[in-house]
Formats: sequence, C-alpha cells, structure tokens
Amino acid sequence: MKKILYAMFLCWSGQSFSEGFDGNFQVKIGDYNNDGLEDLYLVQKAQINILHGDITTPIVLPPPVEPMLLVQQADTSFRIEQQLTRNQMSSASKWPATSIKITTIDLNVDGYFDLILEGISDLVLGALDQIVFAPNTFTNASAAIREMDDNLLKVVTQINNAVYDRNYFVDNAPTVTVVTRVTTSKYLPEWCATPEWVSENGPLEDLPAPDTEFVESEDWVYERTAEFLAECAASGQTQIHYDFVSYMYDIPKGSKDYRVFDEEAIEASQRIHDVIESGDFEYDNEDRFVLKDIFEDIFGTDVFDYEEEYRDPFELMLENIAYLAQLDTSPSVPVPICPKIPADINYNIAYSYLYGTFKANFDLSSNIRKIPISTNQIELIANVTVGGFGEGLERVVQGINTWNACRTLPDGTIVKLMTNATEAPLLGTPNIEVKTIIGRNCRDKAQHGGKVIYTCGGKSDSEKVMSARHEFGHILGFDDAYIESTQKPRPGFEQDVMATVPGKIYPYHLEILSQRY
Repeated sequence: MKKILYAMFLCWSGQSFSEGFDGNFQVKIGDYNNDGLEDLYLVQKAQINILHGDITTPIVLPPPVEPMLLVQQADTSFRIEQQLTRNQMSSASKWPATSIKITTIDLNVDGYFDLILEGISDLVLGALDQIVFAPNTFTNASAAIREMDDNLLKVVTQINNAVYDRNYFVDNAPTVTVVTRVTTSKYLPEWCATPEWVSENGPLEDLPAPDTEFVESEDWVYERTAEFLAECAASGQTQIHYDFVSYMYDIPKGSKDYRVFDEEAIEASQRIHDVIESGDFEYDNEDRFVLKDIFEDIFGTDVFDYEEEYRDPFELMLENIAYLAQLDTSPSVPVPICPKIPADINYNIAYSYLYGTFKANFDLSSNIRKIPISTNQIELIANVTVGGFGEGLERVVQGINTWNACRTLPDGTIVKLMTNATEAPLLGTPNIEVKTIIGRNCRDKAQHGGKVIYTCGGKSDSEKVMSARHEFGHILGFDDAYIESTQKPRPGFEQDVMATVPGKIYPYHLEILSQRY
C-alpha cells in the first residue's frame, strides 16, 4: 500500500514540476561570492507530504523548480545561477528570509508559472524589481530574468491603455508643426497700358510656362504691385498689363507626433485589436506571430511556447498586460508643461477687467467644446474651418492655431486650449470666413463672437499670422486691451495678445474661456 501511494506521489510531483513556480517560494538575502554585493536566494519552503500505511512516513516533496541564486552585478542587475552544489544550497539556506513580495503568474504564456519579485530596492540599494521566468521543459528553455525597468513598464502600460481605448495614441500624442515648402504664382503688374492695347491683347499674360520667372516672396509681389499702381496712377494710365510670376513659401501644418510612444506598443495594440475583431489567434495567424516577436523582445524570453493549451492564451496575455500596467507608477504620457502665471502681470486686475467688463461679448454658440478631464484639469477644444477668398487665408489658419496653449491657474488648475483650424473645402461652409478690406488706412478686424476676419493687404507673412491671432481672440469673445484713442496697451496689459502684436496668451484668458463655454 505504501509503495502504491509513493508511486502516486511521484506522478503528482512530476506534473507539478511541469507547471513552474508555485506560491511556496521565498527569497533570502546574503553574499554568495563575497564580492560585497548582496545576492538573493530563491528557494521553495520545505513541503512535506505524509504517507499513511503500515508506518506513517513524512516525505519531503521535491520543488517544482530547483533553487537558484540571483547574483547581483556591479550595475545592480542580477544574473541567474541555477546549477548549485549541495554546499552552496546549504550555505544559502541559512541566509535570513526577506519581505520581498512574490507573485506567481504565467507571464510569458508558456504554461509554466513565473515569479514577480517586488520590493527588492528596499533591501538592495539601486536594484529594480525582477521577473523570474520558470524553465520550460517542453522547449528546454532555462530560467531567465528580466528587470522591471521603466522601459518595460512604459511599453506594457501604453499597450494596456490602447487596448481599452483605441484612440489612446491619437488623443494623447502631442501636436507638432511640420513646415512644407510649396510654390505658387501670382499676377504682377508688368507695365502701364492704354485702354486700346488692353482691349486688343487682354490684361494678362498666359499661364506660367515651366521656365516662369521666380521672385523673392509674396511680400515682394505686394510691395512691387503697390509701387507700380502708384506709378501708373501718377502718369494717368489706369490700365495695367499683368505678368505671371512664381515664388516659394512655407506652410506650417499641425500633425501628431507619435515619437513619445514606443513603436512596439503601437504595433502590438493594433494587432491586439485585429485579433479582437477577427477572433483568430491560432498558431498560423499572422497577428500571433507578430505579437510573439514583440513580447519576446519586451520580456527577453520565449512566449506562447506551451505543450498543451491550458487556457485561452490571448485572454491570458491581456490579463498579464493589465497586471503589469498597474505596477507602473510613472505617467505613461508626458504631462504637458503648463506655465504658472507670469510675474509681469497682475492676474486679479486682468481677470476682473476682461471678464467683468466684457463677459457679454462671449458667444456661447461658438464652436468650442469643454471637457472636464479631472477635478484640476480642463480641456477646451476648438475645431474651426476657415474659408473665403480673402488675402492670406493660410496665414489666418496658422494664426488661429497659435492659440494652442496650456496654462496653470493660480489655484493649480490646468487648462488646455486646443485649436484645430483647417482650410474649408472649396464648396464647404466655413466656420470663419476671411474677407479682404481695401483702403489706405484699413485695419484688420473681427467682431466679438463673430464669424468673419477682415484682412488688409500689404502685410508680411509674420504680420498676417500675428494679426489673425489677435482677431481670433475677438471671435472667442475678448475685447481689445489697448486704449482706442492712443492705440497703446492699457497699464498691465503691455504683453497681452489683445493689446499688442505679437502678444502673449495668459492664464486668465484660458480661465475666462473655461468659465464662459
């Protein structure tokens, strides 16, 4: 009878060994090689099975994974040493036990339970928590170790966030400005003509040939046009013949910068969503192969190599990602730097003046959405399309987009304003229309809460951008912060966007918007 029970035990213990670590392991600490660095001894607590027969016999169960040493290196990382002699195990067994937290988890989804060791830094200065992967008898893979550094936690956290929010990367990637150089053409006055000549030949040259003349810039075209028109008017010749010239200029355009995220995290999350949609995670599935490569690179060991599928590997992988992500205590997305209130302005005076005096000018039907992110963070999103046939349309778009700002209020609240201005389709209906004013003393203008920005000609590209920035402030609802009669800024508003060009966007601008929309 005793022999039968013993044979049953041997069969059971062999099965236990094939499943990796169990929850009975502990970590001891000491100096294995006398190099002055503290090492860790990973060993199972003694397990005793009582066999009952003619004589009651206690049997010490063999561990599912042989004891191993985690030998500390000079850089505070660890290497595994597993082929230990009896003397080495006897010596290490006398080391004091630690309070290192041990979690059993089949992290690499191979059917063998691994260990996560947390709290190592409390005992070993500068050391990180570790993952110890159990040896895989099916593939003959040895035990492996991977430190839980910031890169590992960052990647799995990004993957986990993107699994539960498919727009995670799009919504959290910062917007950067990409400049594209393009070539365009305009008509330039070439000579003063008589009405008879224009009637016979027309006022315009043919469209530009490949060897069209290139001039310096758009500004040069406008300056030369103004000079030539004046010359023709002075000579009494009202008819103008125009030539076709070309010039190059830069168009800044906002785009998402995904470089703040890990490339493997982006690829893995996309593959995971593909599997969720298809329901296919079989051995020959391409998404499975790609995910296997990615996670082997992340963990530094084989994944998905199991002899018999004991549960859904895809589901287990998602659970493991979520578990590791909750261990990440650092922000997974760079926190926007939102400046505190500048020292060169009196916040209370500015706020009470602009908000208290001009609050009736705010149009609550404006195309702005307010999104409370948390108790101390607010986002304002303004999606604007700009159209019309006014001069410098692209510069108006650029000027509106300079209102992208993030500011910290005196009470610590973070307010972000995200403007996304684009040119409206040719036959579309824009939110804001650009019209050109003609006149000697004309000034760019816009109505409070209005839908039109009026522009004047003769400005440089940078002046057009900064002027559109100011005029969009009026559309948002802000009044001028300068004295009308003198055109000088009001005291305390010398650098305000509504008082000078160029000007600054201050925290009170965003606080007022957050209260009015």
